[in-house]
Amino acid sequence: MRAFLLLIGVVVIGAVFCAISRPSHADFQAEMNRQLLAQIDATDTDDAKNTTEAMLITTCKLSRRKCADLIASLAKLDYRDQMFYATARVELGNAFKGDCLGIATKILCRKTN
Repeated sequence: MRAFLLLIGVVVIGAVFCAISRPSHADFQAEMNRQLLAQIDATDTDDAKNTTEAMLITTCKLSRRKCADLIASLAKLDYRDQMFYATARVELGNAFKGDCLGIATKILCRKTN
């Protein structure tokens, strides 16, 4: 009986922790910007399909933050606050779609298209 009460107590404490520490809309936006900056850093001009794309990549690398802010402003972030977690769907036209799950200050994302 004592072990059962301990287990219930741990579950309740965990649920309360998840409820008060789930990521906010601003946390999801910050994570999106962090991933955009990482993608800009990882992209190489040699991967460009044509000269125009190479110029865009070079321009983004020269001003990473402004480029990430521009791309983020074009993206749609659909944030949903649940009781113990939060979810978000990110869409950038038809080029990119992704789903994110935020639990207890952690945000995990995956590309869906």
